[in-house]
Amino acid sequence: MKRTGILLALAGAGWASYQLHHAYRHLYGILPADGVESEEKRPEYIYYQPKVSGRAHFDAIWLPQYVWWWNSVPNSLAWRLLHIAQNGNQRQRLKAVHSLAHLENLEDSDYCQLAQACDPKTAVGLARTKGVDLRLFLKPPNYPSPIKKEDLVDSSHELLKHLNNEEAQECVRYFVSKVLPELQENSTQYSSRINQEYLLTLCLKSILHHSNLPDHPSEIVKWGGLKLLMDIYYHYPDSKDIVGLLGKIISNISEPKHCKQMLSSGWIGILASWLSSSNILIKSPAGKALANLDEDDHNLFSYKSGVYLLHPLYRSLQDRASSNINADVIFVHGLLGGVFWTWRNRDKIRIDFSNAEEGISEVISGINAERTVPKGFYEELMSFTTSKKSSQVKLCDCPIRTKRLVDESSHFLSSCHQSSKLSCPAKDVTECWPVDWLAKDLPSLRVIGLNYDTHISLWMPVCPEESLYTNFDQRCEEFMQKLLLAGIGKRPIIWVAHSMGGLIVKNILVKAFESDDSKMKSLCDKTKGVTFYSVPHFGSHLADLKQATRMLLLPTSEISELGHNSPSLVRLNERFMNFVGRHPVDILSFVETETTTVTSLKLQLRFVTAESADLGVGEFYEVPLNHLDICKPTNRRSFLYQKLLIFINKTLKIA
Repeated sequence: MKRTGILLALAGAGWASYQLHHAYRHLYGILPADGVESEEKRPEYIYYQPKVSGRAHFDAIWLPQYVWWWNSVPNSLAWRLLHIAQNGNQRQRLKAVHSLAHLENLEDSDYCQLAQACDPKTAVGLARTKGVDLRLFLKPPNYPSPIKKEDLVDSSHELLKHLNNEEAQECVRYFVSKVLPELQENSTQYSSRINQEYLLTLCLKSILHHSNLPDHPSEIVKWGGLKLLMDIYYHYPDSKDIVGLLGKIISNISEPKHCKQMLSSGWIGILASWLSSSNILIKSPAGKALANLDEDDHNLFSYKSGVYLLHPLYRSLQDRASSNINADVIFVHGLLGGVFWTWRNRDKIRIDFSNAEEGISEVISGINAERTVPKGFYEELMSFTTSKKSSQVKLCDCPIRTKRLVDESSHFLSSCHQSSKLSCPAKDVTECWPVDWLAKDLPSLRVIGLNYDTHISLWMPVCPEESLYTNFDQRCEEFMQKLLLAGIGKRPIIWVAHSMGGLIVKNILVKAFESDDSKMKSLCDKTKGVTFYSVPHFGSHLADLKQATRMLLLPTSEISELGHNSPSLVRLNERFMNFVGRHPVDILSFVETETTTVTSLKLQLRFVTAESADLGVGEFYEVPLNHLDICKPTNRRSFLYQKLLIFINKTLKIA
């Protein structure tokens, strides 16, 4: 028995030694052979060391030395990875950061020490790594303590006074110099909580405006804007409006030269946590900010104000990030819209099946009489309406009239019903379907959202001047420059536009087509397809209303260019059709057939007619929805979404 016990002990020791040796080779094999052992870095703060209980200390005394060494492997490896992440070449840094982000079996004190030793470039890389442990980021410094909640507006006002100059819009200067002081003076007659948050929101909107101007991001950082914004977040972490504004401001001022200040103020860790949020209003600005700060990104694209990266938000490990992105899809919203709310699904997704057969009959009877209904269309609708799943095809998504169809036999069918490659979950509620649906169905696409202000709603209540006039040409030239900085024009492009956004897309393409600049021309040369959702190519009758009524509906100077058959739109369309004639591009168009309820006027108005939305080329569908819902599919089975998916696949020839 004694001899057997000795043999078993020796065998166990041999097995343990083999496992340790194998683990050592595996762990250190992921690092380059010329890696240097970690250097001890002195942090700015005192390390936290966990207390060791008496029992743990007793166990530690009797633990064999090799077990101590085994427990120290993750810690030693972490410091080795950190050293390479900060001193290796680009490829080594990318791999080291990815490994460090997912390293396990570390103590909280180890994470704290690593966070304090991280340089800004490594911290940004960790923040852009999916699944990173947030303990690798230091919490925002609390010393000196954040300013009091009631002092936030005064501090914001002081920052705005430093920023205010001739570049600021007239309404912004008027707000900062006159309106805000008056509101603060009269604040005692209002509820402190409501008044503070309202005033702070106005201040943040003004700071957001300044963050859009050249050189102002540096001024915001110079005058302590990062700490002020962090103090505001400290007091209002649950306010969606304030956090949304903070995200936009931070994304605009995030430049590589500010990376050190972003880290020291605690914003890198906050952005890393926002990146995993389900709220697109928080998630997208965080992804944009980190992409702008990431100097190790292979492409070094810059996303300026109004240009939002929607997918992919995380860093690629490939030697060339473009190797796994095949094309760019750019979404452009319309009047009174926005990248964060235009592209959501319709709010009501529950469907009444009590009159399913009548619904089918109405759809079938509404189709163009010259066409015959494909048998598969009827069978598919019947199969969906009899299913017990909670999410089905919405009958009102189906077109009632069509023109110039490419595939006569299956244009009505939902490809999701036929293809096993696509996932159709029962619950498809989304804040942004280009992010939640398109990025999953076609992950090889880069999805970009353009965001722009189309009216002076920010300052209309407090500014007597309408000084935010920007015509189509100015807006499009600005977007063209920003899109080039974002790397648009290097890969095939698909444009998706709603309402006036389609006119902006057309103007961008004709300007690029007529330009002598090779970089500008790449915007049209790489364009493969355009999808229009109720775009008034020949204007809207709303623009012909009396001025007082028109301003209630569309309070912007740009509406003057949207009059029915206005000369500027007719000329734009002629130039666009010249571009389409000389440059092969696929066109897909949808148009509303229902009126839109204008609550303030208690009116039912038709924003865009079929005659105005039909370019005369490409597939054309009249859908029984209103102007607001035409770009909001009910779910991933929706005809509106599935037809776009088929269009992108066909245009880009994605396997």
